[in-house]
Amino acid sequence: MSDRLPEIDYLASYWEWLKEIYPDTPIILAGDFNLDVGHEGFTALLDQSARLAIEDQGSTTISPINGRYANNYDHIFVSPSVNVTSNGVLRFPQWLGMTHEEARETVSDHVPVWIGLNGGDIKLPETELYEVERPVAMGAEGCIDINQSSQEELVQLPHVGEARAVNIVEGRPWSSADSLSDISGLSPARVTEIINTNQLCP
Repeated sequence: MSDRLPEIDYLASYWEWLKEIYPDTPIILAGDFNLDVGHEGFTALLDQSARLAIEDQGSTTISPINGRYANNYDHIFVSPSVNVTSNGVLRFPQWLGMTHEEARETVSDHVPVWIGLNGGDIKLPETELYEVERPVAMGAEGCIDINQSSQEELVQLPHVGEARAVNIVEGRPWSSADSLSDISGLSPARVTEIINTNQLCP
């Protein structure tokens, strides 16, 4: 992770430069940053008036297991004047009828994030083109234990990047999975999503 931080640190300087050179122009900065947005590395950028365009978007890297997404690495930052009226994550394997392995091999191992401006939106099918195989409950030997699993295993959970995996380890012992909402960036809704993946040990 240390090799990613210099690039993230530079974003704040780049944002400041954009404001100076184009003072009256709205700014949109988007990309695959290889870092969870909850990481403190983004603090300097957010202090430059950048704001996250999509809150609670969920993970955006495609796991080899159908229906499972591993890390929240793809973000859109906007200046305050940008009028974001809709947003989302296009989980294309479901819409295109692809398995996750097919998606990773032929398209990308990331799903795109998007925003609509000034009332704009995108139209998606009301139902999935096909139902992907959802993860089933894992046995005791294959589950993730929030009190015992390693950081490498914890990052397989949705919304849990490297920084939050460290938070989980440092916060042990946890009385229940619900208490993970005490971690910054893990809202009760996100914790519920983690629980519903059936990846956690009972």
